[in-house]
Formats: sequence, C-alpha cells, structure tokens
Amino acid sequence: MRWLLLLGVGLMLGGCTQEIVIKDGPPEIALDLDSIEELTPRYEPISAGGNRASYVRFGKTYLVEQQRRPYQEEGIASWYGRKFHGNPTANGEIFDMTRISAAHPTLPIPSYARVTNLNNQRQLVVRINDRGPFHEGRVIDLSYAAALKLGIVESGTAPVRVEVILVPPPTTPTPTPPAVTEPPPQEPVAAVVVAIPAPAPAPEPAPAPEPEPEPAAPAAPLPSAYYIQLGAFSSNAGATVLQQQLAQKVNQTAQIIPIAGQSGLLYRVRLGPYSDRAAAAALLPQLQQQGFGGAKVISGP
Repeated sequence: MRWLLLLGVGLMLGGCTQEIVIKDGPPEIALDLDSIEELTPRYEPISAGGNRASYVRFGKTYLVEQQRRPYQEEGIASWYGRKFHGNPTANGEIFDMTRISAAHPTLPIPSYARVTNLNNQRQLVVRINDRGPFHEGRVIDLSYAAALKLGIVESGTAPVRVEVILVPPPTTPTPTPPAVTEPPPQEPVAAVVVAIPAPAPAPEPAPAPEPEPEPAAPAAPLPSAYYIQLGAFSSNAGATVLQQQLAQKVNQTAQIIPIAGQSGLLYRVRLGPYSDRAAAAALLPQLQQQGFGGAKVISGP
C-alpha cells in the first residue's frame, strides 16, 4: 500500500516490454519544517475500524495486536505523501501528509510510538492510524511531515527504532470525604444547686352558687283563629294556580302565605280566618266535593 506503485504496461513495440513507474512525492508547495505540529501522546480507545484480527496482503497473513503492550523493533522506515493525500486511512480517518502520522502492519489503531532515526538520532512521536508497509524488512511507513522531521525525505528510507508509548486510561478520582473535626474538650462545669421554693397551696374553690329555679314555661297561647289549608307549594306559581282554581269552583278567595321551612320557603294556600274550628270544618264537605281532597283545618294567627 505504501510503496512505489509499479504498473507493468506490456507494449509490444519492436519486441520489447516497457515499464511505467508512478512514484509518490512531496506536496507541490514546500512544507515549512517549523510549522509541523508535534504530538503529545494521550489515551484513545482502540477504534472499531482497521483492527481486524488478521488480514492478507500479497499472500502474507498479518495478525493484528488486539491489546496494547510494550513493543519495540528496528528496521527500515519509508514514507508516503501526495499520492495518498486526502484518502481514507485504515480506521476511516483522512490522510493528511502535512501532519504527523504513520502506518504499521500489526499494532493496534490508534497507537502512539516513538520513532528514532538511527542515522542521525532524531526522535519523533507519531500516531499510527493506517496499515502498511508491506515490503520485506520495512517496519513503519511515515507521513511526509513525519519523514521531514526525522530527515528521511531525501533518502526515502532509513533505519529506525520503533517503541510503543503506553498511555493508561484516565481514572476518575475518588472524592475525599471532608475531615471531621472533633470539638475541643470542654472544662467540667461545677454543678449549681438552685433552691426551688415549694409551690403555694392552691386556694380552695369558692362554693358554687346554688342554682336558681328555672322559670315555669309559659302556657301555650290559645289559637287566635282557624283556617282551611288547601295545599303547600315550594313555588309561588304552584300556589297561584290552586288559588285561581278555588276562586272558579267555590267562589272563594284564598290567601297565599309564605312560610320558612327546612328546605326553603313554602307557599301555603288557605281560606279564613274562622272564629272557631266548627265554622271552618263546616266548609270541608263542599271543598272535597269540588275536588280539593287535601283541604284541612289548621290553627294559626
């Protein structure tokens, strides 16, 4: 993946075979060495992409590390640049040749590693997010920016040492309970004896006054008159209808008397007054014959 792409184009021209070599290269605009941002290792979980347990390239099977562990190896480093710039890496990130990154055939993605150029002893921390190289003897493929930092761009390859940097996952600090301050010991306080006077004797209750005799209930007043009540209604309208019927049938004008009851006003329809009960009762048969069967004699003011 990260090597000189060789396309064999067989052209039978004059009985010979011609080969066209497409080479990788640096960016079209020179990259300022001081503008390259170096990396600080930080913990990152192993990504879902780019970490299959095994894969095959050019007939060789590679077994991918599924856990991070101490790792060091020496071999040849190469670099890749413009030809792959802007393409997805093995874990789906976009390759940027102007930033520090690297490819490794088997280390977990992402991983941080310290790369030392054994020719000039320059060191650089790189972040591995891609797979490669797949050439015999090569151990790491550097981005153009990383190769520029390590002084490998001109030669194309260089012997290096690769050391994995292990970053532990962050831990959530356990909150420290607040310190409990014990109160200072208090000096003993002398007991104070207070004399409590005996309570004064309660005064004897005064003798209860003798109850006065209740006055005798007044005698019920004798009724002053008698009436014939023909009905009682909860509405004045009902009482008025009965009053009109009575006037038509017996030529008698009845009174409508509102009386306060438990559920409100009652409108009584009555004839009278009469001086005695016998005089009132003498009219009851006539009223009952005319259909006023509820007529009855009552006493009242």
